[in-house]
Order: sequence, then structure tokens, then C-alpha cells
Amino acid sequence: MRFANRENLLGGTIAGLAASVMLVMASLGGDAMPTDQMAMMRTALACVPVAGLLSALTILLDLRRVIVFCGLVAIAMLASFLMAPTAGSFQDFALNCIPFWATIAAIAALTRRQLGSAPDFTQVGVLLRFVFCCVMLPLVFVSGFDLVLLSRQQPEIDWPQLIRAMTDAILGFVITVPAVTVLWRTEKTSFFHRPPAETAGLLLLAIGSSTAVLLQQEFATLFLLFPIVIAISFRLGPRWAAGVAIIISMVALGLTLARLGPLSAPGNDGRVLFQVFILAILYTALVSAGAVAEQARLRLGLQEKERQALDAANAKADFLATMSHELRTPLNSIYGFSQLVSEDGSLTGETRRRVALIAEASQSLLAVVNDILDYSKIEAGKIELVPQPFDLEPWLHTSADIVRDSIERKGLALKIAVTPGARGWYVGDNGRLRQILLNLLNNAAKFTAAGCVTVKVSVVKAETGPRLRFAVLDTGIGIPPARLERLFQRFSQVDGSISRTYGGTGLGLAISKRIVELMGGRIGVESTPGSGSEFWFEVPLPSCEPVVEPGKTAADGPVGGCILVVDDIAINREIARAMLEAAGCEVVEAASGSEAIGLVQAHAFDLAFIDVQMPDIDGLETTRRIRALSHPCARMPIVAITANILGGQIEACHAAGMDGHVGKPFHKADLIDAARRHGARSQRLAAPILSA
Repeated sequence: MRFANRENLLGGTIAGLAASVMLVMASLGGDAMPTDQMAMMRTALACVPVAGLLSALTILLDLRRVIVFCGLVAIAMLASFLMAPTAGSFQDFALNCIPFWATIAAIAALTRRQLGSAPDFTQVGVLLRFVFCCVMLPLVFVSGFDLVLLSRQQPEIDWPQLIRAMTDAILGFVITVPAVTVLWRTEKTSFFHRPPAETAGLLLLAIGSSTAVLLQQEFATLFLLFPIVIAISFRLGPRWAAGVAIIISMVALGLTLARLGPLSAPGNDGRVLFQVFILAILYTALVSAGAVAEQARLRLGLQEKERQALDAANAKADFLATMSHELRTPLNSIYGFSQLVSEDGSLTGETRRRVALIAEASQSLLAVVNDILDYSKIEAGKIELVPQPFDLEPWLHTSADIVRDSIERKGLALKIAVTPGARGWYVGDNGRLRQILLNLLNNAAKFTAAGCVTVKVSVVKAETGPRLRFAVLDTGIGIPPARLERLFQRFSQVDGSISRTYGGTGLGLAISKRIVELMGGRIGVESTPGSGSEFWFEVPLPSCEPVVEPGKTAADGPVGGCILVVDDIAINREIARAMLEAAGCEVVEAASGSEAIGLVQAHAFDLAFIDVQMPDIDGLETTRRIRALSHPCARMPIVAITANILGGQIEACHAAGMDGHVGKPFHKADLIDAARRHGARSQRLAAPILSA
């Protein structure tokens, strides 16, 4: 792999040169040291670190840089041989170099083959494969080759010395290569950014504690360093875990040169034991730091996934808001004018029928839009229930009246039956219950050509208590038993020909199922092909005492009052004006938020209908500015007219200071009802009319 990081490349160059200098110094300083210490230093400083370093560089770097490093070391080895006081023949030099370079090449080649060019030595499996497959195997082979060469020069072989040398080589490689490789890699260092003061303090603690422990000249005390090294690996990561192991080795080297510490005694046994200790502490620290780094990576990955999911949800909400506005705005014109035209008494029978078809088609399109938006809200978990008291029987008849005309136009009868035990007042989200019931009624009417549609309401017992059961029965085409399970899946119908013959998106039953489950109930179907179907749902609704709604008696009659209508689209203002004027209201129009702010300071209004999405100043900001005025109009009731009826938009309307909302496309009855409810409690605000 090629390193774009110049610091890594510079560090590799310096390390290669330093290793070469160490080898030269080890050879030239031989006459200043005792023979046993000289042998120990040549093994510890020259062969193992340099060979391990070159193996690591061969694994990590590209071929060109490896050749440069190896050339530097070869020159240093030749120089050390020529300048050594007891230099032998060039043949001896070559025989010493062959095992050296063969070991480097074999370990590097096997490591790249088995573990890749960037092995992760913080994993236990990688370390074990490296030790047994990439180090021990080639060293055994090279040692066998070296043994053949030695047998030609020396009749008798010192087997204990050969085993110690092989042990030194194995321990040196399995320590040096992972340490150098981890120091080179930067992938897992981003999780361990610590203040410089903390890093310096921990490193000073490592130097001081290792010095104090090594001065005891007891190998047993070395294990006191384990907690410190593990703590440093947890705080500073794998790179410094390897660095601390090297720091302990350098401290031991310095004390050994000063004839202090547990390695100052002659012999190799102490050195081997110390190497085993360094190996144990290095691997433990690397694995521990790797586990912490992996945990941090997973935590950051989870946070990134959560951020992406939140961004996706926000983007989806924005898209739905935009689509809701773009679809509902033209629907408002179609549906609104069809209502106004249908009230014209001069229409002929055929013209009236065509206008009714326009209104019916717009209602069907609105139902599709509502289904898509409702399912999106359910998927996003943003649908909320609004429980409130309601009288079951009047609510049931009012809900059925919404679809009664369309059912009776097909020549079907609509029957309603409520058992005596089910009559009374209940607490529940009657809006969502009506949505489910109308969905089932529309489906029953759609798939029934002759006969009747019946709604039955009763009380049934369940393990968790009594439930209210709604059942819609029809005498339609029925459903095959094998296809009943598909009905409550999204975008699913009995078969593909259903949507072509009867229309629909296949979302209605899926939405109903999710709402019923949100209420803690269940929904199902029983059907016989050719005889009809029974769709039912059961929900736990607590009963309550009758509630008298204030102002209910004033629901009829003209509204009256002066109302401000604010919308940037002229056709929407025209529809609202016509509907409100038909209810006896005086209407003033404004095409922008800034115009509306000026009008409310010049006139006295009982109520304002303000569109939320406007290009100049949107309805939310317009409302905030009106509420901030030091003028009596700041207390005027304001109702939002919005094509975005998602929960977040409604909450934003209330937060801006609006008193209610009417969704687009609005029905005349809804607009008049909102004007009556909010305008009835408004006292007309007298204010001087400012001249233009």
C-alpha cells in the first residue's frame, strides 16, 4: 500500500536509518563490552529489531521503498563487518546475511499472503495466525537451512545455543513486527484524541513506573506494569499501547547498559523471560485497545446511522409536506368550486349531475392523497391518538351519513344496528374511528352490486376487559379464503384485476390495521365467495358520563362578522370569500403576509384565515408578527389554512400563535364551522382606519 501521509513516510525513513546505525554501533562497540553482554546486545539491538523492522516495512510499504530500506541496512551490515576488530572473511559475512534476508523475505511474504498488506494486529485471531503461520513456520525452515551450513563448518553443534537463538528470533519477530505495524497505521487513532497534557502525563507514568519496577531486579515485579499499560491502552489507543511496550524495552535496555535491572546478569535466560513479558504485555495491550477502538467505532457508526436515519426522516417529512401542498392546492380549487357550483339553483339536471361527478372524483383523489400521507405518518411513528368523549349512536349515524348518498346511489340499503349494551358515551379518538369505519363502508359499497350494507356495533368480552366491536357486513362478491391474509398488507388487494376494476391504492386496510393496533385492538375479516364479507374491528374504549359541549346550540344560522383571508393564490381567496359570504360574513382579502400585517392595523377583524405557505412572509411568521404588535388586533383569533396537515405542521401552527387549522381542500361546512367556533368568542376590535 502507498502512504499519502508524509509523516508515516518520514517516520519509516528515520526508523530504517536508526536501525542501521544501531547495527553499526553494536558491531563497533564489541571491544568495550564483556563477551556475554556483547552477544546479548548484538542479538537484542541488531538482529531482532532490524529484521523485524524490515519485515514490517516490507509488509506495509511498496516494493520501491522496501528496496531503499533494505539497501541502507545492507550497507550498514557491510560497514559493520569491515570495521569490526574481528572481521572474518567475506564468505562468513555472506553466510550470516543469507539467513537474515531469507527470514525477512519469508515472514513478509507469508504475512502479506495470509493477512494482507495492512494486518490489524489488535485482533486475537490475526495475532495467532501471524505467530504460528507467518513467523514460526519460516523461522523453522530458515533455521534448518542455517543448520546445514553450520554442519559443514562445525562438526559439533551446540544445540542449546541454537535453540536459544531460535527462541530469540521468534520472540523478536513476534514483538517487533506487530509493534512497528501498529505504530505505522492510523485507522484506529481517531477514536483516542486526548489532551496533550493527559498524553504526556500517561507516558511519564509509563517511564517512571517501568524504571522503578525494573530497578528492583526481580522479574516477578514486572507484572506490576500490567495495570498501567492496560490503562494507557484504554485511554490512548493501539498506537500508544505499542509505544509503551517499546518504552519499557528501551528503559530495560538503558538499565542493562548501566549494569542495572534484571537483565544485567550474564546469560540468556533473563533476556528470554523479559522478551516473553514484553510479548505478553504488548499483545494484551493491543487486543484491549483494539476492543475499545472497535467499541468506539461501533458507537460512532451507530450515531452516524441514527443521524442518517433522522436526516432521511426529515427529508421524507419535507417531501411529504411539499407533495401535500402541491396536490391539495389544485384539489382545493376543483373541490371548492364544485361545491359552489352545485349550490347554484339555475343548474339543469344534467349539469348538476356532472358537477356532482367532479366533486366525487375530487373526493376520491383526496382520499388517495390522505391514504398515502396517513401511511407515511404511521411508518414514521408520528401518528397520535386524540381521545375525547363522544356519544356512540349519534356519532355512528353522522359517520354513516357521510357515505349514505354514494351507497344509496348504487341502489344499496344502508342499515345500522346498535345493541342496547353498546349505547352510551365513550372516550376515544372518534376521528380515527370514523376513518376506519368509513374505509370499511366504502370498501363494502365498492364491492357490492346489489343488496345492502349493514353496520353492527356491540360489546364483546376479552381477556383484558370489554371491547366495542364494529362490524360492516355486505352482500358483495366475497373473498377466497386463500387470499384473506393479503388484505391487511400495504398496497395489497385480492388480485391485480381488483384495482383495475374497482380502483383504490390498497392502503386503506393497512392503515386501518395499524390504527386499530395503536388503539390496542384487533381487526379481521370473515368472507364467503359469492355471498359477501364481514369486516370487523374491536377496540377497548372506556365508557364515560355524558358531556354537554358548550356552544353547541349556536351551530346553525349565519356566522357574520368581518373576516380577513390571506393567501398568495387568488383562486383560493376567491373560493374562501364565496363560501364565507354565503354564510353572511364580510370578507377582506390579502395576497401576502406583509399586506395582512398592514390591514390588521388599519381595520378591525373578528377572525383571520391565513395560508401557511406563502412566498413573501409565510403564515407562521405573519402570525408571530401580528401577535407581537402592541395593538388590539394581536388578540384576534387566527386559523391556519394549510395543505400540509402532518402533525409537525399543526404543532408549528399552534406554536406560532394560531388558534386552529383547516386543511386543504376544505369543505364548505368545515370552513364555516371554523369561522363560527373561533369567531363566536371574538369581540370586534375597534381601531381607527388609517388613510393610505
